[in-house]
Amino acid sequence: MLLVSAQSVLVLSVLLFGPEVLGHGLLPRGVPLRDERVRSVSTAGFDDYYYIENETGSGYGCSVKKLAALKTFIDEARELASAASSFLEQGGSELSPAYMLWFGAAEEGNAKPATREAIRTHHYEAVLQYLKPPSPENYISWMIKDFLSPTGLTYACPPKLSEECRDPTVAGAHDKGDDGWAVDAIMLCPSLFKRPSHEAMVEQWRQDRTLDHSAGFALLQAAQHLSRIVGESRKCGNVPDPEAPGRPGGCSRATCCASLSDADKIKNSRNMAFFALEVAADSSRGEPPELSR
Repeated sequence: MLLVSAQSVLVLSVLLFGPEVLGHGLLPRGVPLRDERVRSVSTAGFDDYYYIENETGSGYGCSVKKLAALKTFIDEARELASAASSFLEQGGSELSPAYMLWFGAAEEGNAKPATREAIRTHHYEAVLQYLKPPSPENYISWMIKDFLSPTGLTYACPPKLSEECRDPTVAGAHDKGDDGWAVDAIMLCPSLFKRPSHEAMVEQWRQDRTLDHSAGFALLQAAQHLSRIVGESRKCGNVPDPEAPGRPGGCSRATCCASLSDADKIKNSRNMAFFALEVAADSSRGEPPELSR
């Protein structure tokens, strides 16, 4: 299971691009949230979206208030994905500062058009197409594997002391087939609902390049672990932190993510979220070199 942790980390000057600012939500308004432009992505996707309801006493039930918040969180995750996809659609953006920082600078590695397009399609366009909130009528009474849809995505709200929500975890994702699960599910921990706003995250990233991530950032990262969204061959994991191999959530600090090998950068779910935040906070970071002068 993916674990997304809540860590506030200072981004030091890394690589060649100076200090970076983690922020959220202040997406340049010239970049539309592109429902009307989403192309069909050739992954399985989900046939519907469900949630565990809390009327029957299930400890994993989501309240009406949490479901309303979830819709906002998903909108924020999709806004980040839209920003990333829009910038990656530009030819030459694989040579931009943001791309080389979070995905790799070597042209014989990841800084090439085919890799850029694969990242755009599978990790951002697919999120726009397949990460959606559940309908009110699509509820399930108990968090029992046999009750869950094998072809849908189920949202659950585990209690604070559950196995899924040990500190510092704020969200988790079960991919069908992993850990004995035959279903796809996203776990929304109590701490997820206390995260800073999208706008506050972006503004802080702009000011001093520190990350105090929003719930939308966490859900964008969680989506990278679901093969029905990104595709089996593109599914990300939590690459271990070389300086702290046992750290929960793996390589999640900005300095760690920026210093991974090219091969690991496009396997680490946190890097996908960092790139989206980078270009949402500063559009010039995602532009091809000839446009950013």
